[in-house]
Amino acid sequence: MRRVVAGLAVLAACEKAEPPPQPKPPPPPVPVARDIMIVLDLSKSMEEQDLVRDRLDAAKIGLHDFMKASVHDRIGIVIFGQQAKVLVPLTANPPSLEETIAKIEIGDVPQLGTALGDALALAVDQVKGSAHKAIVVLGDGENNWVTKYDPQQAGALAKQAAIPVYTVLVGSDDTSRYGAMVADPTELTAIAATTGGTFARARSRDELLRDVGLIRAALDHLP
Repeated sequence: MRRVVAGLAVLAACEKAEPPPQPKPPPPPVPVARDIMIVLDLSKSMEEQDLVRDRLDAAKIGLHDFMKASVHDRIGIVIFGQQAKVLVPLTANPPSLEETIAKIEIGDVPQLGTALGDALALAVDQVKGSAHKAIVVLGDGENNWVTKYDPQQAGALAKQAAIPVYTVLVGSDDTSRYGAMVADPTELTAIAATTGGTFARARSRDELLRDVGLIRAALDHLP
């Protein structure tokens, strides 16, 4: 009888005992700090209003969201029309770029031309020495002006430097509805394929915001 009582006491003590502590889940991975150049088209056709309020305004809104999600990166901006120039060198404070982006206008560079290749080559030069790097291009058409590099040559430079280039074509392909100059995907598609990036087509502002968000997520998962 005493053995039964003792056994019951041990069992009751075990039932009251605290369960063993569970291991804490691992913390979420910290995104790799990356050097990113934004390449933004300021050619005349970016004034087309097939996106609200126009193609450039939609692109700027997308970049605003991109900057808000990129506080761990260094970001710079290249703008281009007939000419390309570095508007902002790489900076470790992307939120400070939002005011600069808000002030960008058609005419900040000569607008009658699209020097996509020269702009991409200029962006490559800004980040080619970085350990973790990428380029994001937003534009609406084929290259029609070359000072030094055409898009194929610039894409080869990016590939040689191991820089993925993510491209977004801004503009509708329904010219019958909007009467706008058609946005041509040829060059941007080829650049993304050559460099290991992605190509997306934004036919509306909502699509553009989605595409920029997907690029941001893809960058955060790169090694």
